[in-house]
Order: sequence, then C-alpha cells, then structure tokens
Amino acid sequence: MVIYVLGAGIAGLEASIVSAERGFKVIIFDKLNIGGNYLNLTCIPSKILIELSSKIKNFYLIKKMLNEKINHARSYYERLLSNLDIKFYKKEVKIYKEYLKIENEKVFLDNEDRVIICFGSRPMTPNILGNENVLHSYSILEFDEIPNKVAIIGAGPEGIEMAEIFSNLGSKVFIIEQKDRILSIEDEDISFYYHNYLINNKKIEIYTSQRVIKVEKNNREHILKTDKNIEIKCDSVISCIGWKPNLEGIYLFNHGSIQHDEFLSYNKKFFFAGDIIGAGIANLAKYQGKIAALNATGEYCKYEKRIIPYTIFTQPQISSVGIKEKDIIDKNKYRIVKINLNEDIRNILFDDYGYLKIILDKENIIRGASCISNRANEIINFIYYFIIKNINIQEINSYIFSHPSIYNILTEIKI
Repeated sequence: MVIYVLGAGIAGLEASIVSAERGFKVIIFDKLNIGGNYLNLTCIPSKILIELSSKIKNFYLIKKMLNEKINHARSYYERLLSNLDIKFYKKEVKIYKEYLKIENEKVFLDNEDRVIICFGSRPMTPNILGNENVLHSYSILEFDEIPNKVAIIGAGPEGIEMAEIFSNLGSKVFIIEQKDRILSIEDEDISFYYHNYLINNKKIEIYTSQRVIKVEKNNREHILKTDKNIEIKCDSVISCIGWKPNLEGIYLFNHGSIQHDEFLSYNKKFFFAGDIIGAGIANLAKYQGKIAALNATGEYCKYEKRIIPYTIFTQPQISSVGIKEKDIIDKNKYRIVKINLNEDIRNILFDDYGYLKIILDKENIIRGASCISNRANEIINFIYYFIIKNINIQEINSYIFSHPSIYNILTEIKI
C-alpha cells in the first residue's frame, strides 16, 4: 500500500508526515520545491518580507536574507521527510480514477493505494481591460528593484500585507477596493482602525467602493482607471483579489467542482486537504492534512468545522477568533467589551499600542475576540484556549500573570 500525496504545501507536508508516522509508505509530489506555494511563493515569504522590510530598506539584502530563510526552512522539511523515509519528487502529476500520470508516465493504482490531493490554489486574475499588465503578489520575489509607485487591487489580508511591504520599502502605495471598506472580513471598528493607521502612519492612499476597469501600459508607466473616474499613474499594478482552488490536472469528476464526504474522501480512495477545498489559512490547511491522512490510513474520523484563530501578519498584527460582532443577530445575548491597549501599562512602557474587542455571552464566557497589536497573534491564541475550554471571565480575573504582561489586561475586565 502506498500513500501518494500530491502537493507539498502545508497540507501536503502534514498529510505526508502523519501517514509516515503511522507506518505507511509515502511518496509526495509537487511541481515546485518542497513547501509548494506555502513556503516558496506566498504565505511564508510575505511574513518574512513584512518583518525584514520594517527594519531594512536595502531590497537586494532583503531578498538575500529571504532566500536564506526559505532555504533553511526547506532544509528542515527535507530532513524531516528523509528521517521518515518519505520520497519527494519535483514533478507535475495529473489524477485519473485508475492511475496517476506523472509527467509522461502512467502509474496505475492498486486497490489498497490511497491518494491525498493537496493542489492548493491559484491567484484570480481581475476581469478588466489590460489584465495582462497586472502582476500577482508573489511577483515581488522576482523584482530587481522596488517600484516608486505601486497600485494594489484588493484590500483583503493579502492586499494589506503587500501594501505594508511596499510602503516599508519606500514605495508610494495606492489601494483600490471594490467594497465599501478595507478588510471587510473584519468588524467595522477593526477595519476603520487599520484604515486610519494606513493613512496616517503609512501615508497610503485608499480608494473604496470602486472597481478597476482598465490598466494601460505606456512604456514603463502603468495607468489604472476605475469606474469612478479615478486615474492612477504608477510603475506596477498588483492584483490581490483572491485565490481559487487549483483544479488543473484533476480528472475524477464530470464537472469542475470537488466532491468529498465528511471524511474528506471521494470513493474512499482519494482524499482532499488545504486550499483545494477552501481552507484559506495555513493552520486550517494543516489540520485538514492531518484528518485526510488519518482517514487515508484507516482511522476514519469525521472532519468537523472548528473555531480557528487567524492572524494577518502586518505590523501591527490583526488577529481574530470565534464570532464577530457583525455576525451577531440578537445583540441581547452578548456583551461586547472594547479595550484600548494604548492605556495598558505594559504597552505604555514598551511603546506598543492597539485595540482589543472581546465578545461575552450571558454567562460571561468568551465567544469571540479581535485584536490589533504588535502582539495580536499571541493575545488571540491565548484567548482561543479560553474559548474552546468555555472559561468564564470571572475565572480569568482570578489569574495572576507575570508583570508587566500583555495578558494582565484580561484580568481587569469588569463583569
């Protein structure tokens, strides 16, 4: 029996590791290096670029350091796979019901073989005139120099991260968003807080409630036009309008969409994990990879949707978990606590700042939280534990944290 894992991003790596640790022979494929898009193009590079660009302005040096960090991470995964006797091949694979086509070779599947498909996602291209003049976020990895002016289409997490990177490196940044505010996945107060931060601290120009209709190119200059008659002249245009499941090379279904059951399985032979089934964030993709591997190797545990924290790794970070204020239908069932982190003693001492919102139910149990802070990722992951354990805020008030600590603020919430 062989477990074939197709895609070596975070979902595929987790699926491979879990399968091998359970004693099965594992072979993993990806047309990119180990790590797939996750490590080589998107998730990890953007986080490293934000961190480096906040401290270093020499783009040549930043790219050198970025490549060193990615190579170091890739070496870590290579050692991990090698220690588990997992074979990796940098090859493109197409999937049929009876066989896999690995480049030009057909590998027929035995009855016992299982296939875990983690093809990930690919960027959407805006449906506008001149879309051939538009780049995607990972194109920054191929830049030799940073553009003086850059326009970013889309103000979701990806667009905001890219805006911060370019701004840190000295570019004049323009953001164009079709919706009425940036970061529309967040509550309005979180969105507006960060909107003002970008305008006041980063000097970024933001245009909302308008759609890009055309991008022209005149020699090296790009001219972006919107349906509200806004015209922006810049050196580069980056699309960050979202990603869609990468279904290329999958010939299992009569139509384009993926079919899977509650075990992430199709016909109990093919399993799916990651962005190909809409994970969208790395921690969820990794979790799905684990579930797919357990089921492929015979454990058969249902995939159930869970509360998942996530972070946008800008500086300051934006992080959320659980329910949001905008999703509450009956306001009488919840109490919303808003905390200005600028007034916390630790943040005063160490020049941190931000905003924390906690949503409590009638029993004063935390059901959701959102935060903007340089430590938002830590704060929200801490609160995530309280949510899944149904811990009452009164119990948290009795905790004694080290001082000064970012967590002391949680003990000061009034019942």
